[in-house]
Amino acid sequence: MIMIWGIGNVFHGDDAAGPTVAERIAAMSIPGVLSVNCETTPENYIGLAKKRMPEMLLIVDALDMGLPPGSIRRVDPKDCAGVSFSSHGIPVPLLLELLPENISVRILGIQPADASPFSEVSPSVAEAIDTVCALIEAEETEHIPVYQENLSPR
Repeated sequence: MIMIWGIGNVFHGDDAAGPTVAERIAAMSIPGVLSVNCETTPENYIGLAKKRMPEMLLIVDALDMGLPPGSIRRVDPKDCAGVSFSSHGIPVPLLLELLPENISVRILGIQPADASPFSEVSPSVAEAIDTVCALIEAEETEHIPVYQENLSPR
């Protein structure tokens, strides 16, 4: 089973990317997929993950990766230091330490354009949401490029 966590604040424009993906995937009723809209409290779903023990936990979140708005990247959980996660309480790297080690974790980040309070989802992020949903439905998230922090000197 695959568990999806959509993380983000639906009242902050592009930060709604994760919850929007989670809601759309839940509405698709894909066999073997449990989609959870965590909004800003993913820590509340640690118990569910431990109980259901998915083969993979797929986290979808708006991440500031310094890329063009709407860019989608897979982020290795061990390499989260170079990205800024959306507005939620516990940092995702700390959150992942609470999960059983045998749950494989994949993070999908969508680069926001505007996550200010009460803004709308931007067209580029809306398109990225559609793309992520299609890739999840087709079981092709491994084709999303891997995020690589720009480590060149400034």
